[in-house]
Parts: sequence; structure tokens; C-alpha cells
Amino acid sequence: MVEGGYSPYFNNGADSHGSRGISESTMLHDMILAAGLSDIGCKRAANEDRILVDREQLLFAVADGMGGERCGERAAELATRALAEYFRSPASELNSSNLSDQSGTLQATQDRMATAIRLANDRILQESATIAECSGMGCTVSALAINGDVATVGSVGDSRVYLFRGGQLIQLTRDDSIVMELLDSGAIIPEQTRSHPLRNVLTQSVGTKESVEIQIIEFALASRDRLLISSDGLHGILTDTVIREILASTDELQDVARDFVAAARELGGPDNISCIVIECLL
Repeated sequence: MVEGGYSPYFNNGADSHGSRGISESTMLHDMILAAGLSDIGCKRAANEDRILVDREQLLFAVADGMGGERCGERAAELATRALAEYFRSPASELNSSNLSDQSGTLQATQDRMATAIRLANDRILQESATIAECSGMGCTVSALAINGDVATVGSVGDSRVYLFRGGQLIQLTRDDSIVMELLDSGAIIPEQTRSHPLRNVLTQSVGTKESVEIQIIEFALASRDRLLISSDGLHGILTDTVIREILASTDELQDVARDFVAAARELGGPDNISCIVIECLL
């Protein structure tokens, strides 16, 4: 069963974002393939994940809503829509200058990503303040934008971005979680992270506080790179070995996305399961 936000989204290089019928404008867009899928899983009553695949802007994101009865799915929806809106609109139209980096330490592409996530943070906070039943809602966000041969990643929470290159799987983002802090301090070992009772407790998320620290990562893409953006309903269940094996397959991307969801469901699928798989043909 597939539910929620922008999903499923499959792109074989010939169509455009959603059903908007956007024409191809540059060869670059034909060199980036993407497929996204969001599934309710086996145990949840609703899907609080949302995925964004915007082929015109080469913008991709996964948001995992938190709050349950406090509108977690609404938070994820607000976040993905804010990201899409910011990347599609001139900054002046959104009055977002107060959200951009004032230190001068970020490159323009990095600042654009950070500002978009701060806009999402503001949108969720505003709705939380005006709708009582949504007070306290929030979400994770892991987003990736491609500009030329450069990929820019922004992340808050425990959704993840992985890079698969030359047979190696690299986790690019760091979980904002209690378990990660315990691991960093040496209090636990990696094998304990999947079963730790605090494994789902985040140290920060989008929309729950006025300020948010955003992980920004930027790197040059190489031909045949594959990237995975996932919610913890996927990477919290599948081992790195399984993730690597699925990404290494020669399947079409839509089949890779389906394989990820199927593998997580076979292991019980206790949470919503979302993924976006991207391939670079540059």
C-alpha cells in the first residue's frame, strides 16, 4: 500500500515532475534519473512520510513527520512544499532574506539549501502556533539539490542521504539522535544502535524550535554515482550490506525503489518506508 505526498514517483529520463508537463530545458536534466516511493509499511495506521522529486529544479527530499495525532504528516507536507516553493521562486518573492546565512561562510548553493530548510522550519512553527491540535509537530528533512556536477545536501533529523560510488556505500549525513551521541561518546557500540531503547529519540527536528542546525554537505558528482535518500523506516531496518546490494543491482531505478520497500516490508515494516534513488549519468 502506497500513500502520501508526491509518491510514488518514477522517472526514466523522459517525463517531468508530477503531472505538470514541464518541458525539458537542458541536457543536464536528461543526465539525472530519479525514482521515489513512499509506503505506509506494515504496522502504521497512516503514512507520515513525504517525498519530493522535482526534476525541473533537480531537487529531491524525504521528510518523516513526527507527532502522530499532532499532525506529523502535515509537518512533512509543509516541509516538502516549502522546499519546492523556495527552489522554484525568486528569494525576493518569499521575503526570506532573514533566513539566509549572515556569516558569509556558505557558498551560494549551500546557503540556498540551508535557507529552504529554515523556511520549512518557519512554516511548520507558524502552523503549530495557529492550530492547537498541531502544537509540537515536526519532521526530519534530508534534501539534495544538483547544480551542474555538484550535489548539495541539507539534513536535519535521522533521515539519511547515502552515496554509492565504485561499489562503496557512504553515509553522507549524520543522525541528529540520542543514539548517535551515545555512539560518539563511546557509551555504546555500533551493533547496539539498532536495538537501543532510545534509537528513535531525536536531538533536533524541523519545526519544533525557532532555530535549527542544518548539516550542509557539498561534493562533486561522478558518472554512475547512485544516491539514496531514505527515512528511518528503511535504513533502520535494512543493513548497510543489503542497502549496498540493492543499489549495486543493474535494475531500473523504479525497480530499485520497489526492491527497497519490499525488503523493509519483508522484515516487518514497523514504520513508514520512503526512499528516493538518483543516478548520475554525467
